[in-house]
Amino acid sequence: MNFEDLFRGDSPPNTLQSNRKTKIRDDIAQRLRKVCSELPDTEFQQLVDEIADRQLKGERRTSNW
Repeated sequence: MNFEDLFRGDSPPNTLQSNRKTKIRDDIAQRLRKVCSELPDTEFQQLVDEIADRQLKGERRTSNW
């Protein structure tokens, strides 16, 4: 399975996209935690989710999907 398969309808998209988003979220959270330590946890999670969603949209756009 290649990168483009992550976002195609013929692969198990929920599982693959969910796994990819989790991996992206974990990486972003790890990087931002030190510089955003003053944010309440709910705001921090919201920020991480927003950045992860943008990352995924960018990946879909560049994969010629």
